[in-house]
Amino acid sequence: LVKFISKVWIDGAGVDGAQAPGGGLNAQGKALLDDFTERLKQVEGDQMEQIDREFKANLLSIRETFLELLVADFDQKTSASKQFTEALRQEFKKRLHAPITYACELLSYTWQLQLASVQNQDQLKQLKVFFKHKIEEILEHQRGGSGGMSETAAAQLF
Repeated sequence: LVKFISKVWIDGAGVDGAQAPGGGLNAQGKALLDDFTERLKQVEGDQMEQIDREFKANLLSIRETFLELLVADFDQKTSASKQFTEALRQEFKKRLHAPITYACELLSYTWQLQLASVQNQDQLKQLKVFFKHKIEEILEHQRGGSGGMSETAAAQLF
């Protein structure tokens, strides 16, 4: 029962046609990931940290919402059944947290990979701009000078 209920809330649909709102945790998490990845690609530097914090807060909110829904669904399905004692229900409730937590950890890990990729691209862009300016300075110096650059002038450039 725990696996069945978890699957419905994580994947969005169960074998009996049960549907989770919003397509389940995976669908909402993927939409969140896609949205924040697009936002991340449109900013630079310090703004990435703000987007990272917002993503983590939103993912935590989704996690808590789905945990509440999952526990409520489990309570509804088991409260009338005499085969589920209170102790057994509490034990199963503890097990309900694992699949949700695991799904959120996968989303978080994917987010960290996306964030690292965009940060690397941003740093590469900054390096290209830096070296382009330095090369332009060297070329400008060569045009105006004796055709070469002294070692101290080169050291000052870099």
